[in-house]
Amino acid sequence: MFVYGTVADTGKEIYKGIDRNMQPELGNVMADKSGTIEESGTIAESDVVMETGTLMCIYENESNNLIVKDKVSGYNWFSAVQDTMYDMESANKIWQANMKSLFILAYTDLKEDKGDILKIQSGTARMEVTLSCGHNVITVEYIFSDLEITVAFEFTLDDDTLIVRIPENGIKEKGNYGVVSIEVMPFFGAVKNQTEGYILIPDGSGALIKFEEKAGQAVSGVQRHYIYGPETVEVKNQDYYTEAEGIKTVSLPVYGMKTGDSAFIAYITEGDTDASINLALSGYGVALNRVYAEFTYRRTYNASRAQIDLKGTSINLIDYRITKEMIPGDREIRFTFLRGDNADYSGMACTYRNYLLSNGKMVRRNCEMFLALDLFMGIKEKRIVFDYFVKMTDFQQAKEIVEELRNLGVNKMKVNLIGWTSGGYESWPVHFPVEWKLGGVSGLQELTQYIKEIGSRLYLQSNFVDAYMENGRFSKRNDTVKYGNGQTVTNDQKDRYLISPVQAYTNIQSQLNNFTRTGADGISFERIGSYIYYDYNKKRPVTREETSDYWAKILSMTRDRLDSVAVYGGNTYVLAYADRLFDIPVDCSGYIASDRSVPFYQMVVHGSIPYTSQPGNLFYDFDRQKLQWIEYGCMPYFELTYERSFNLKNTRYNHLFTSYYSEWIETASKVYHEFKNRLDGVWGQPIMEHIQLENDIFRLTYEDGSRIYINYRYDPVIIEGFEIKAMDYIAVLKGGVIK
Repeated sequence: MFVYGTVADTGKEIYKGIDRNMQPELGNVMADKSGTIEESGTIAESDVVMETGTLMCIYENESNNLIVKDKVSGYNWFSAVQDTMYDMESANKIWQANMKSLFILAYTDLKEDKGDILKIQSGTARMEVTLSCGHNVITVEYIFSDLEITVAFEFTLDDDTLIVRIPENGIKEKGNYGVVSIEVMPFFGAVKNQTEGYILIPDGSGALIKFEEKAGQAVSGVQRHYIYGPETVEVKNQDYYTEAEGIKTVSLPVYGMKTGDSAFIAYITEGDTDASINLALSGYGVALNRVYAEFTYRRTYNASRAQIDLKGTSINLIDYRITKEMIPGDREIRFTFLRGDNADYSGMACTYRNYLLSNGKMVRRNCEMFLALDLFMGIKEKRIVFDYFVKMTDFQQAKEIVEELRNLGVNKMKVNLIGWTSGGYESWPVHFPVEWKLGGVSGLQELTQYIKEIGSRLYLQSNFVDAYMENGRFSKRNDTVKYGNGQTVTNDQKDRYLISPVQAYTNIQSQLNNFTRTGADGISFERIGSYIYYDYNKKRPVTREETSDYWAKILSMTRDRLDSVAVYGGNTYVLAYADRLFDIPVDCSGYIASDRSVPFYQMVVHGSIPYTSQPGNLFYDFDRQKLQWIEYGCMPYFELTYERSFNLKNTRYNHLFTSYYSEWIETASKVYHEFKNRLDGVWGQPIMEHIQLENDIFRLTYEDGSRIYINYRYDPVIIEGFEIKAMDYIAVLKGGVIK
């Protein structure tokens, strides 16, 4: 439920609660001349110009908007919609204001504390503007006197990149009002349908949204893709491994747009933990497609409370509140402009990869070919009187499986043990002692020693984020995450909780010696690579950014002690530490807007950190999904057990429906040898280009020029002079060697 309207004809919007999706009237589109030289106009005397060898950036003093001119291609990028491309008179005043705004400020009355969120657009708001300039730097202060709020932006031009920055000390609040969020250049590069090109969003592996009409798009509203996981904190009853089938995490703080032979990629370099990537399609409000970032400065939380009515019935009253304190920190977005052959999602991926590597935010690890092998050990089965421990693979049996693979010629493995702790899987937050029914610590040490001797590596899968009440060893009052209203975050059954990031860090610190004594090469961490959250615990509150910092410190500390770490999920903050990534999606969430998935994430990471997606033994169509492994650069990966999987049917791990090692070990060996023999030369290289040549036919190009052609069709094809069998691929390696 929300209220929408204008305030004193100043272009303000008001929302009650947190639902901001609205469908105002649709304006009329005129002939689209965006980006053409003819529309650029002249530079007024009051305008401020920055210039590099490839770009010119004009700050229009009269409209308080930006124009970025690509001096090489001649294309112009506008932060405001130009009158020549849209009939402004056909849109209502709110949308006229939106289209003319460099930013949109959401704010609230902190004194009244009613949870109302109001908006004001920079394009029409009453405000004072002060401007100062340095070498290719423009600093602009926007002073909203009525609100007693000041917002400062810094614009810097550096080679092919425009840097838009909101410094922490640039936000000043002197009255009753506080900033809730800022939408940055919400109409930058906005275009109408039928324009050649697309929007890229980092949904899952990556999704493309073409500029064309789609069923349901006009009422779909603004899609908010919260970076690094959902904004809300919750404990789900479902096993989070199954989430791969639904909504995917936005792991990279980037978005992009391609129009014709020009493109930009925008990547958030500060404030990413409290930001969303917003997508609005033509038909929502106005007939223009746009994508932009929104920074959160204050969070909305549910202050629900119980109340007894006249009949004695308890009623849960839902009431929203805004946090008093502003989330600290600078905010920054870098817009890098691409042209020609680089103006596509491949060029965007290469640009962001280079940024991460050159700034130490991702490190190139050993990406040699290996077989990724998960071994599920054990879990408790709930029974009426006493729980029963279901042993699926003990340490001696694990050794037998590895030996059998070794005898089949698999000489490089990364083995990950799941459910090795006392009580087996889901014994969180308890990790020690080692489960004696599996062989105890001595059995584990023998296994780790053997795996080291054969030149492979062993990881112990652990979870320091979740906690089950039945396992004990934590304080529900002191160690768990709290909502803004002080209530503890839990599931419906109130038996599962989230551990505070501060406590999680303390727990791993206290247990690292135990991990070291096992002889394991490293720890594979569940959750922390795909999930951050805030904690309103009054004794030790934690922001989302601080949570990501704790996760990074855990990885760094573990790497120093055990030499190696693996992570489930691949959020940006883990890329400087991880030696392996699990559960990297090979598709997007499948929203109405998305036209197709692309391996954008994989193009950023490949050649730096090896990764896996879904285990091959859980594929519904092994041959097709093996090709997808190749297209997306995934290592071959299986999750196996010594016992048959039907033993898990009454446990909370019953999604592992086929895992008996005798049925899969030859397949695993065969795929390992196939990948090693045909693809070994490309594993350590970045993917430079991914392109769809025809329906179901793709080409990958690697750093040294090697190419892989993939044919998903059930018939052979000849493409670019190469014959590719049905449901097969060929690798054309450097020097022309074909495999």
